[in-house]
Amino acid sequence: MYIEPINKKYASLVRRYVAADRKLVETEDALTAAIDLMEDDDKIYRAEDKKSTVVNRMVDKCYSIWDELPAREQQNIDRQYKNHFGYGCQLGAL
Repeated sequence: MYIEPINKKYASLVRRYVAADRKLVETEDALTAAIDLMEDDDKIYRAEDKKSTVVNRMVDKCYSIWDELPAREQQNIDRQYKNHFGYGCQLGAL
């Protein structure tokens, strides 16, 4: 997926954000699916703790990139992301 930035100056940041956002979504989905297959409560607890740690780290990375973008670029990313995937990007509604 390619999101066209409004200002070419932010093209690298836009690409980095989209890559981080997609990685966050895919990782969260994969970890949730793995937890759903577990039956032992102790393993589920440890896996959920690991998922929480990993997802929080990835969200922090997304926030750090998102905060570097101007509001106009953020809105543009969210609009194009929504047109492509049918839902807004992870930080778009904030």
